[in-house]
Amino acid sequence: MRPVRSLQCLVVLTSLLSGAVWSPAASTTETFSPEDLREFSQQAKLPTGQVVHATVLGLQKHAAAIQNVFDVALRDLSAVAAQFDAGNPKSDLARINAGAGKSPVTVAPTTMELLKMAQKARRMTDGAFDITSGGTALDITINKHQRTVAFLKPEMEINVAPVLDGFFADRLMAMLWKANIDNAMVEVGKASRSVGSNIVGSWQKTVTDVAGRYAGQGMTITFSNAATSTVARKGTGPAKGVQSATVITDDAALADALASALSTMELEDGLRMANRLPHVHALVRDRGGRLHKSKGF
Repeated sequence: MRPVRSLQCLVVLTSLLSGAVWSPAASTTETFSPEDLREFSQQAKLPTGQVVHATVLGLQKHAAAIQNVFDVALRDLSAVAAQFDAGNPKSDLARINAGAGKSPVTVAPTTMELLKMAQKARRMTDGAFDITSGGTALDITINKHQRTVAFLKPEMEINVAPVLDGFFADRLMAMLWKANIDNAMVEVGKASRSVGSNIVGSWQKTVTDVAGRYAGQGMTITFSNAATSTVARKGTGPAKGVQSATVITDDAALADALASALSTMELEDGLRMANRLPHVHALVRDRGGRLHKSKGF
């Protein structure tokens, strides 16, 4: 027998629906036998096209409560994703790009959160990661208090696709954690985030490149309480060029951003960057099929 946090379904749903922060430290514990455990999975497609797959480890008697958590969390994530639907002229993303060179655009708090994360990633990579085109970071005015975004140049636009998978994975994992679920893995496109363990041990993710394999063979990453993302580049290039990059770090959105940056940088420069960043581990495959690791990978 071992203790675990109790799910407490009523508090879970109240917390999720109200947006209040549920403190795991305030939860109670209960004991269980290993045979009481099972994995629950749910899959959904977001308005932005990503397929979300979430798996949690829980007790059989909590099956209904866990399904309710899935329903509420995925409904919230779909609403957030709608703000980044480029095909919807009313979305934050479409309005920001359409308003370039005009007046500031008011956006949702989650949009501000993504933009702040993108700014952080740009600073960490010395500009190698940048979601803007037609201008630079100096041509964007972000008012965090009024939640407005303004582009100074009319030709500017942002492309959030490089970090959207990770951003959604982080969001969903935060919802699950609020719901007192402390053993889960979330996969959104190229990004994954895990906490705790699955029914047999640490969570695992199979990494593939554009050819359906990694460096000529399959590769499985074992990770818990961390996030990972792999970005693979298509086409050909110099043998020392980067074919694909995998990053393991604390947050999935940051892993997305750093893997995207590594895929565009010179191999040596990218590894130096990964080595100087705290809690970042990188694995890069060059076009010749050779693997290159940062320190600690």
